[in-house]
Amino acid sequence: PENRLLWRQRPRRLEFEALRDSLLRVAGRLDIRSGGRSAPLTDDNVRRAVYGYTDRFRIPALRRNFDAANPDQSIARRGETTHPLQALFFLNSPFVRAQAEHVNRQPEIAELIDPAARIAALYRRVLAREPDAAEQALARGFLGATPTEESWTQFAQALLLSNEFLYCD
Repeated sequence: PENRLLWRQRPRRLEFEALRDSLLRVAGRLDIRSGGRSAPLTDDNVRRAVYGYTDRFRIPALRRNFDAANPDQSIARRGETTHPLQALFFLNSPFVRAQAEHVNRQPEIAELIDPAARIAALYRRVLAREPDAAEQALARGFLGATPTEESWTQFAQALLLSNEFLYCD
């Protein structure tokens, strides 16, 4: 009942920093260089979040929405909340939208003409697995008969919004 066994493990949501790095990694944009100066975690900063600058006096609302720790206090464990502002960030954020566009520009995806093959490539890139038949059919219904680049970007964003991407099993 305590979910101590691996096969019954409670899903764990990625922290903001790991989630941000995962988005950049899937999009092929993550800068993995070690060391260097820290910089604020803006939409243009593609370095790992561990190199993000934290202003102790002005914590960005985005980081507060994703339960970032208060830099003035020592805490043993970060709180984990789920609220609408987190979902709205993924739906409306230019940062997330840009990552979805970059996922579609990856050569192994952008060069594919066949929609079924492109759907499978997106699943492999974002979720690291093949889609099953029901997921292929659902994706085809979402994309329509003649998918546009806009619909491909929306589909990639939907995969980035999925619980399978946001949670570790």
